[in-house]
Amino acid sequence: MKITLVQPPKPIHNLQAEEHWELARPFSLFFLASAIETNTEFEVQIIDLENKKYRDVSLENIFLNNDSKIFGITATTYTRFEAVKIARFIKTIQPNSIVVVGGVHFMYCAEDTLSNVPEIDIVVRGEGETTLVELSNAIYRKLGIESIRGITYRKNGKIVFNLERDNFEDLDSLPIYSKFSWEEYPEYLFGYPERIRATSIMSSRGCPFRCVFCSKAGT
Repeated sequence: MKITLVQPPKPIHNLQAEEHWELARPFSLFFLASAIETNTEFEVQIIDLENKKYRDVSLENIFLNNDSKIFGITATTYTRFEAVKIARFIKTIQPNSIVVVGGVHFMYCAEDTLSNVPEIDIVVRGEGETTLVELSNAIYRKLGIESIRGITYRKNGKIVFNLERDNFEDLDSLPIYSKFSWEEYPEYLFGYPERIRATSIMSSRGCPFRCVFCSKAGT
């Protein structure tokens, strides 16, 4: 069985600015994909719609023949409408699939999301590696999801909030995702006139400061 993880496109493209901008790797989806493939029976496909190769490709051409059982869509507030558009399109072509959303917008607007977007089935709140592994295994084995922490969903016409999930502590235990090429996500050392090849790593999560406007404040 297959899971497709999707990063929506930015709603407005500034083509002149993007000529000087290197695409950031979708680290959050990479972490999710490696966790799922290591701990479940699912194969994972990542569709990064911020990548320029998808700029002029229709949703029909991207998703029409995709037979995934689960579609996971991440979003910020800036890309929430694109995420909803994708969720609605997926449900028109795969009505029996399960659409799961996450990211810093949906996690704080879970009730509003499920109240207004019937095409979205489940909202993941907080970090998703363990949550999506448990959710995928439950769906694969046709088990209940009532005990899975960190999700919000509908049951018998009501919106249910399961218990919160603690932050992931041991980042070193996460498996490495390597199914991408430098050519797909090229990077160069910042501030050097020479084009010196480089690569980014994520060594921590959260922030010790407590800015009131930030979802990661104090974590």
